Amino acid sequence: IRKETRDSSEGFNFRRVIYNNAKVVCVSGKKGSSLAHPEVHENDTEIVFVQKGRVTVTLPSGERTLSEGESIQFDALLGHTYEIVEDCEMVIVHTRKEKKF
Repeated sequence: IRKETRDSSEGFNFRRVIYNNAKVVCVSGKKGSSLAHPEVHENDTEIVFVQKGRVTVTLPSGERTLSEGESIQFDALLGHTYEIVEDCEMVIVHTRKEKKF
């Protein structure tokens, strides 16, 4: 059993639970908030699941605006930005990629 940690940054509130191979983050944000910190990622896959509101995720391949009930998965090492279009709640899951030799 793990206990959550909480923090906030740039208009976003985070509730995190971290395990060796996965991190689950419940995120809430207010319209107009924007965040980009790809340097904090390791060799992970990132899944974003919007529970409420709308968020635009910008990736090297372009922008995707996600609404309630929608999700996207991508390589967390790719540069990416979150911009809250409408007050939002989402779950972000980071899972460690398997090493391949």
